[in-house]
Parts: sequence; structure tokens; C-alpha cells
Amino acid sequence: MTVESTDKQQMFRISRRSMPMAVVRLVDHGASAVIHVEAGAEAVVAGILSDSSVEVILEEGAKLELVRVVEAGPGGSCASRLVVTQAKDSVLRSFYVTHGGRMVSDDLSVTMAGEGAEAFINGLHDLSGSERADSHTHVDHAAPSTTSNQLYKSIVRDQACSGFLGRILVRRDAQLTRAYQLSKNMIVGAAGRVEARPQLEIFADDVKCSHGAAIGQIDEEQIFYLQARGIARAAAVDLLVRGFLQDVLGQIRHDGLRTEVGQRLGLL
Repeated sequence: MTVESTDKQQMFRISRRSMPMAVVRLVDHGASAVIHVEAGAEAVVAGILSDSSVEVILEEGAKLELVRVVEAGPGGSCASRLVVTQAKDSVLRSFYVTHGGRMVSDDLSVTMAGEGAEAFINGLHDLSGSERADSHTHVDHAAPSTTSNQLYKSIVRDQACSGFLGRILVRRDAQLTRAYQLSKNMIVGAAGRVEARPQLEIFADDVKCSHGAAIGQIDEEQIFYLQARGIARAAAVDLLVRGFLQDVLGQIRHDGLRTEVGQRLGLL
């Protein structure tokens, strides 16, 4: 692996000769990062970030697992951006989580430029108080036989607000595309807000695509069921929240990173 760093940018170039390798850590100092994974190489990259701009280039057959935990701090604001270009048969596994802040936003753009490329895109907002977080995703299926699967979830407590705007574009030549997008949101309390807008724009005719959004209050019947078995209400709410988040956390394949993120979320 080749690493170059300046005051304003980190550059990682990962080749097949780099394997096996430890987790590559992004350093949060307001700089941008470029991650270039060469043909046939594999990499795991993670960072605890605030403001950040990350560009990813995946060559043919390259595989990347990227975990970004964004923390603005109490009352803070930050904006992050991820831009990915995928070549033939490359695989992206992206995970984004934020604990929120006064205003937190993330923009993600993936261009699937090569046949057979796959992208698994997951996000989580864990918000309370008057925090707000917005995630915008744009997945461009520009080649045939490509697959994308998006799952975004949010837990909204108190007066917090979560926003999700997801767009899938399937171009005319991108036949045999499979594209799925789901936003699921749980509101704990009476004053939380969720805004979810999944979008599909399809110009090919031989595809399998779906999108959906679900927003709901925490299930009082389930809370009652747990309380009837001697579990205090606060503990019952915590159990339901943990269960709601587990399938997103499970998308992280690297065992160490899954444990690290789970601990930050208070799930482990």
C-alpha cells in the first residue's frame, strides 16, 4: 500500500501486493482523502470523522469495505461527502453512522461504470435532543448487470429530525440492473420528525428495482409485553432500539469494526 499525505489531502493506493492488511485509518483533520484500490485488490478503510470529503476509485474486481463514523459534537455542525467510481466486477460495502449534532449532512454519490459492479450502501442516524442529520444518496447504474442495495435507518428521540433523500438512476444501457432502496425510521417520543424521500428514475426495461420508506412510533404493545415480564419501560425501549439497529450493524463484515461501531452506539 502506498500512502501520501499533505496538509490538505490523504492519498491511499492499494494493490494486490498489499494483502493481507490491517484496517486503513482515515485521519480527521479536515482534509480530503482519495482511496484508489487497484484491480483485484481488497481493502478495509475506516475513520472517525467530522467534515470530510472522500473519493474512491475501484478498478476491475477491486473490493472495499468503508466505514465512516461522523461526529459533530454537542451543538456542532459538519458536512461529509463520498464519491465512488466503480469498474467492472468491483464491490463496494459502505457504512455511515452519525450521532448527530446541530446540523449534520452527508452526500454520497456512486457511479457504477463497469458491468457486474455491486454496491451495498448502509446508513444510520442515532439522534436525540434537537439534533438534525440529513443523508443524500445518488446511485448511477451506468452499465449492465449492476446491483445496488441501500438500507438507511434512523432512531429519532426528543425533538430531533432525520432526513433521507435517495435517488437511483438506471440508464438506458444498464439492462439487467438490480437496485433496491429502503429507509426505515423509528420515532421515540411525540416530537421527533422524519423526512424520507426515496426516488427511482429508470430508463432501461429489463430491471428489478424497488424502493420504500417506513416511519413509525416505537411499538407500545411490544413495550407493554416486555413490562408485563418485569422489564422497566426504559430498559424495554432500549431493547427495542437495539433490535431495530442490529441488522444495519450486521452489514459491517469486519469483526473488529463491527464491534467498535457497536460499542460507540452502546449496543455492545
